[in-house]
Amino acid sequence: MLVRKCKTMDVLRPQARAFVAVVQHGSVTSAAEQLGVSKSTVSQALKDMEENFGIRLLNRTTRQQSLTPIGERLYHRCCEILRSATALESDVHEYLAEPSGKFTIAAPQIAITAKIASTLSILCGKYPQLRPNLILEEKQSDLVEHKIDVAIRLGQLCDSELKAIKLGDIREIYCASPELLAGHGLTRRDAGCAESVAKLPFIANSWQSSRIELFRGIEISPTIVCSCSVAAYECTLRGAGFSRLPEAMADKAIADGRLCQLLPGSFELVSPLYALHPFGNLPPLAVRSFVEGLRSALKSST
Repeated sequence: MLVRKCKTMDVLRPQARAFVAVVQHGSVTSAAEQLGVSKSTVSQALKDMEENFGIRLLNRTTRQQSLTPIGERLYHRCCEILRSATALESDVHEYLAEPSGKFTIAAPQIAITAKIASTLSILCGKYPQLRPNLILEEKQSDLVEHKIDVAIRLGQLCDSELKAIKLGDIREIYCASPELLAGHGLTRRDAGCAESVAKLPFIANSWQSSRIELFRGIEISPTIVCSCSVAAYECTLRGAGFSRLPEAMADKAIADGRLCQLLPGSFELVSPLYALHPFGNLPPLAVRSFVEGLRSALKSST
C-alpha cells in the first residue's frame, strides 16, 4: 500500500502535463507537437500514469478518444496542479530575481549602526519592494523564534547551527572620563599604567566574560554590567567607571576631552564582527546582498 501511495505522487511529474495536453489537443500526436517531445514519450507518460493509479484515464480508438469518469475528475485535478506548479515557479523566480516583503535585521547598539543604515538604504534603492525591519537589540534574540533574517554579532560566537560570515574586526580601546581619574587621584599620565587602571571600577558589556585580562597577568571584574555598548558609553561619560568601547564610538569624546584613552599604545584590542543567518548554504538574495554590502562598507572605512 505504501508503494502505491508513493507512486501516485508521480502525477506531479511530467505525466500530468502529458495527460492534460492530450485531452486539450485531442490526440497524442497533437500533444507531442505542443510539448515538443516524441509521440512515444507522451504515450509512455499516459501509460505510466494509468499504471501508477491502477485506473484507465482515456478510452481511445484510432479515430477518437474520450475521458473515463475518473479520468475527467483527474483531468481537472491535474489542471489545478499544473496551475499551482506554474504559480509556485513564478513566485520563486520573482523572489530570487527581486526580493520583496519583510526583511528583519537584528544588531547590537554599536558604532556601526550608521553603516547598517547606509547599507539598507542602498538595498532599498535596488529592491524597492523590500521592507526592512531593523531591530537594535539589548540582548541576543533567537533568530528562528523571532523570524530574524540576519543578525549582527560582536565578539566570539557560541557554537550554533547558524551560518556565520565574518564581516571584519572592530577596534576597541579602554577609556574613562577625566573626572573618574581625578576622583581616584590619578592623572592623565597614570592612564598608561595598567596597575593604576585596574584599581578603577570597570563597566562591562553583557557579552564580556565575568573576568577580563586587562594586561599581562592583571585581571579585572566588572562593577557595572550593561546590555549594550551605548549604555556602557553613557556610563563611562558620567564617570561611573572605565570601559572597553569601539574606537569609532569613543573617538569624538576623546577628541573634545570628555573621555581619555587608557593604556594607549600598550596593545591592540579587536573584536570580530559576524553576520549570522539561519539559511545554511542557501541564503536569500536579500541576505546575501545585505551581508556583502555591509562588509564592503566596513572595509572602506578601515
